[in-house]
Amino acid sequence: MRKTMLHVCLVIGLLSVLLLLQFWYVGQAGKVQAQRADPEPGGCTNATLQGTYGAYRLGANLNGPLAAVGIVTYDGIGFASIRQSINRQTPTHTGEFIRNVVIPGTYQVNSDCTGDAFADDGSLLVTFVIVDGGREVYKIGGTPGNAIIEVAKKIAPAHDRDDDDRRPPVFCQ
Repeated sequence: MRKTMLHVCLVIGLLSVLLLLQFWYVGQAGKVQAQRADPEPGGCTNATLQGTYGAYRLGANLNGPLAAVGIVTYDGIGFASIRQSINRQTPTHTGEFIRNVVIPGTYQVNSDCTGDAFADDGSLLVTFVIVDGGREVYKIGGTPGNAIIEVAKKIAPAHDRDDDDRRPPVFCQ
């Protein structure tokens, strides 16, 4: 009888903790929802993406895995190009490394800072979201059969960097 009471008390205690956690979680979700706002004050436009970005892509297409690094250039009015080096699997599984592949295209930014990029023939290349005021862009491939992500980070000109950013940190003074 004593073991049964102990088990009942443990079950009730566990259920109480789970119930409290559920109320806490619902409260946290409400806070996150309440904090949600436009990613950019006034929203984003094509001009939000302007300049040169360093980028990497990882994923797989119908032939297998691939990885790439390159430079993406946005003109601020809707035209872009990427120059990249790609290491990928081939249908014969021997692999290949290709340098300086250039892909020109266009892009359209929505006011909520999402957007799409298109090849010259109008086909969808990627869907993206702009973050950190246009300093970074997160992308996912829009071509069927391609499970590829890309991250692009703005390359700041030397005159835009603070000299303190290049100095080693001082821990003891």
